[in-house]
Amino acid sequence: MKKNNLKFIIGYLTVFNILAAQNIYQFGDVVSLADQQINLPVCQNGPDSLMLADFNGAQNGGNYRILLINFFTSW
Repeated sequence: MKKNNLKFIIGYLTVFNILAAQNIYQFGDVVSLADQQINLPVCQNGPDSLMLADFNGAQNGGNYRILLINFFTSW
């Protein structure tokens, strides 16, 4: 039973480290101005896009916003 627990713990830590290493931005970070000016597609199949700079009051004329960004993908 100890051997199975050790395998589980090692597997869990490996997956956790892989997922944690992929984050460029973390909670509380400020998105760089260069990243704010990238056109992001709203839907892969549609023509709409947005820029994060559109929500930055220093960039859009004083209309400040707070955003919670959460992306999900299905590849």
